Amino acid sequence: MTTVPHDGRRRLPDIRSFLARQGVLFCLAAVAVVSVHVAIFLAGLYASPVNFDEAYVLQSPANFVQGRGWGSFDWQTGGPIVLFDPITSTGPTALVPVAASFALFGVGIEQARWVMLLWYGLFVGGAWTLGHRMAGRWAGLAVALATLALNTRVDFPSSVIFGPAEVLGEIPAVSLILLAILLLRSRPQLAGLALGLAAMAKLAALLAVPVLAVALLFVPRDTWGVLWLRIGRGPELARRFASAVVLGLWVIVPVGLWEVVKLIGLHWPAYKQNLKGNLAFFGRSGSGVTGTRVTDYSGRIDKYQLSWFIPSWLATLIFVGTAVIVVGLLVLAVVSWRRGTSLPGRVGPPEFAVAAIFLGYMIWWIFLANSLFARQSFPGMLLGGPITAAFVCVAAGVAWRSRHLVGRIAAVGLIAAWGVVAVTQAYRHVEKSFSDESYTRGEQIAAADFIEENFPQGIQSLDYWQNPELTFLAGVDSVPFPAQDDSRPLVLSPLHQQLIPDQYREALEDDCVDVLYSQDGFVVCTVAPTD
Repeated sequence: MTTVPHDGRRRLPDIRSFLARQGVLFCLAAVAVVSVHVAIFLAGLYASPVNFDEAYVLQSPANFVQGRGWGSFDWQTGGPIVLFDPITSTGPTALVPVAASFALFGVGIEQARWVMLLWYGLFVGGAWTLGHRMAGRWAGLAVALATLALNTRVDFPSSVIFGPAEVLGEIPAVSLILLAILLLRSRPQLAGLALGLAAMAKLAALLAVPVLAVALLFVPRDTWGVLWLRIGRGPELARRFASAVVLGLWVIVPVGLWEVVKLIGLHWPAYKQNLKGNLAFFGRSGSGVTGTRVTDYSGRIDKYQLSWFIPSWLATLIFVGTAVIVVGLLVLAVVSWRRGTSLPGRVGPPEFAVAAIFLGYMIWWIFLANSLFARQSFPGMLLGGPITAAFVCVAAGVAWRSRHLVGRIAAVGLIAAWGVVAVTQAYRHVEKSFSDESYTRGEQIAAADFIEENFPQGIQSLDYWQNPELTFLAGVDSVPFPAQDDSRPLVLSPLHQQLIPDQYREALEDDCVDVLYSQDGFVVCTVAPTD
């Protein structure tokens, strides 16, 4: 038989065959979902403002590639760079790839944000895989679209994520948590590694570790192992427990390696101080471990309801309905297991663990954390939309397979209701992505260009508001006002105007001598000499 080598190019009949197998309607729907995500990411890449927190954490990779070490300018005293700055809340998992981008393409906001496409793609792709495993390809599309459910600007102006392109730890953390869930059955050691990397993107990701460790205790295992070593002896319960222990040990591996890097870079005395700084920041930044909790539970519940691109009453209704569906499916799964059958699709402990992670983050933030920023719970809340969509699809599939008229009506009703919610959320998310809050990237760049051109020696800023957005864009440093160097101007921004209006007004009226630049809340002015 003669074999004709393939030239690697796809023929037109091949494309038609692919479309026929997948279905034209499904392919069009997939293109629409991908297009929505691409539009939202590009809006963040080229249009959304530079985030205050984002600009602060970008100091570490920027300073590193410029030879100053991995650290941030000391914005409290104006002193030298603080290596491995404890208050840099986004970790090396997110920032090391950015440093590589800076080294290859130069330091800039777009060079940093392109890196986030990898994490956002992993998040959306992981959501699609989860939905596809649980209830088929259409469910995969539904779950991928449901990643747009959360309004990450809910905390504006205090602590905000304008979109998925911003270099912050939440998207990398949730994408790696999702990857760990997908790997939990087959590769618990890799799932542990993914969780360790997630914790190094955002420390709050550690809350997912005990949930997935418990889920592993309910996953049947023929063997357990570390690296390539597989062990099949012993009772099955012991194998399950050993797999959970292995997961926990692999969580420690990347964290431990980063601590070794810090120890080498800082040496022991400074490393001890750094650890104390990390613990102090963790205690005072909203974790709730210090016991000083905010008791405004109703306010937090209200903010939770406002955190979605749907009316608050509908968010509550969907949460209650999803909780009923999850509990019902859990009971049905137990009954099916006792009868020797299973739920349709692949629904088991790892999938129920997703719902438990979402619920756990919500309970922690509402009742235990001592910060009112909903953003603290985003590594779990970002899973809320996808897992809701996934269980709605599973429930609709169970109802449809019942072959009863009532069941099929319920299935159609569930899918139709979710479709309306999904389209509404996607539309409002896209609309929000292309809208401005109170300042734009263009206004930031105009102010930064003025500073870079006229004051390369740096600027002064109010209190701890050291204008990291403008210093990053302008490539200068900032020191607290009043500084000994009178050649540095005082810089005010719209963020000051919103969060500390009295201090902003007093500085403008009492401290500014000559206003050199004023546009849309951005002010650059000279100040009187210090005594």
